[in-house]
Amino acid sequence: MCITTKIIRNEALEQEVRANVLQKMIAAGLPRLKEYRKQLRNLLQKLRENEDLMKNLKEVSRNTVKLLHEEISRPDPDFPITDIKSRGGEKMIELGSTIHHYAGRVGALFSYSKALVRAALLPQNVNLFDNLEIISLPAPDISFYPIFDGKIPDGNGIIGRMTSQEALQAELKALYAEITTTFRYLEFPEGLSTNLMSFSKKGRRVHAELQIVEYFRTPQPGIGKPQFWIQGDHFIGCSKPACYLCDLYVKAIPDKFELYGTHQKIYIAWRAPDIRSNPSQADIRAMKDIFNKMAGPVRVEVQGILRKKQPNRMKQMDSSIGVSDVPRTVETITSGKLNLPRAYHFTSLSYPNHALTQRP
Repeated sequence: MCITTKIIRNEALEQEVRANVLQKMIAAGLPRLKEYRKQLRNLLQKLRENEDLMKNLKEVSRNTVKLLHEEISRPDPDFPITDIKSRGGEKMIELGSTIHHYAGRVGALFSYSKALVRAALLPQNVNLFDNLEIISLPAPDISFYPIFDGKIPDGNGIIGRMTSQEALQAELKALYAEITTTFRYLEFPEGLSTNLMSFSKKGRRVHAELQIVEYFRTPQPGIGKPQFWIQGDHFIGCSKPACYLCDLYVKAIPDKFELYGTHQKIYIAWRAPDIRSNPSQADIRAMKDIFNKMAGPVRVEVQGILRKKQPNRMKQMDSSIGVSDVPRTVETITSGKLNLPRAYHFTSLSYPNHALTQRP
């Protein structure tokens, strides 16, 4: 994309560039768009089959549902997706909220293509968007290796690993015993330990933010570390804040990156990026240092939760499109009452798992 003054003076040319950008976004994200469409069609069919449920969704008019079906069947850049977002059942029951979520995902590409072109027209962004290139990064494999080595940890065992100070251990174990009297699901072995072992066997993914971070941290054959920064700024742009663990990871690495923010939610399916092929001892030590730095804030937070006898609240929604059904607190993880959908991350200036860079 080469930005010229002709686009600023010619609305038709701007629309043409925007359409070309949208076409490339759709081509890059076609598999995911098809998945969104499939989910939406299933939800809409369920909605049509339940007239009582339809009446309860006061924010979802029959006309909106009809328009939504047309939208996902034949995407049109000029379709008023805003109407679907505003009437898609937010703050209503689960089905309406889920429809709202997937409708926003389908329609987001149209607004993103417009935002990308408009941002590129700003004079201060000329250097950033000149010769813009979108690179698709291969997603790391899903990991199925158990987190634990066969030993089932309980609350006291975890506390014993948190600190070597005997007085602090005794205090935390007493607080933990007091909490388990109130919250029965924490008791060993039916609660915390069993759930942790069960969760450890699930497949885990590297989130999109960390894939992009690692791309820019890792030297590439023939070119060294990729560069597209303007005046040294390192920023990973995403339309949704990062999760709790991604935020800790980025803060722990020596490179100075900034994320959009964090919603503080915890995804059980999260995992750290792989160490590069044929790692040296220095690479292994560096990853251990990252994990140790991540563990520090976790220790502090767990101690605070035990002393307050209540979990921390999430700071903000996990998506700018809508709220996803993911665990909100440490309490929901230990209770085992989770609904874990696929974790999708949508970058604001590119499609998921795509990095922005500049040609040399």
